[in-house]
Amino acid sequence: MKSRNLLTGLALSAALTAGVAGTAAAQGTPGADAAGKVARKEFVCSHQDQITELMGQHKALLNSRLALLRDARKAAADARADALVVRIDNRIARVTKAQERVATRVQKLTTWAGQNCAG
Repeated sequence: MKSRNLLTGLALSAALTAGVAGTAAAQGTPGADAAGKVARKEFVCSHQDQITELMGQHKALLNSRLALLRDARKAAADARADALVVRIDNRIARVTKAQERVATRVQKLTTWAGQNCAG
């Protein structure tokens, strides 16, 4: 629950930052795009540890879900429930794809933070 609240707060802050930058850009203010990028950079740099922690929690959740699905698949295969095995295989594929996306995001954040965040 705590991580949901944190994630919601981070999403809300990001939305507000994007909204302010979008409003400034719509008004034709010079440098609005640059101001939005600076605000986004400051936000990500100041919350990098929290974002990384949330991604780690998501990765752990996906790992545990994958373990449960593999156990369920084994049980379904032992029971010769072919239709259920196919459904579980589809879920395993989706979870594996989600794991890859999380790993890509972590790598992308690490690379970006190394180039853009001081300290």
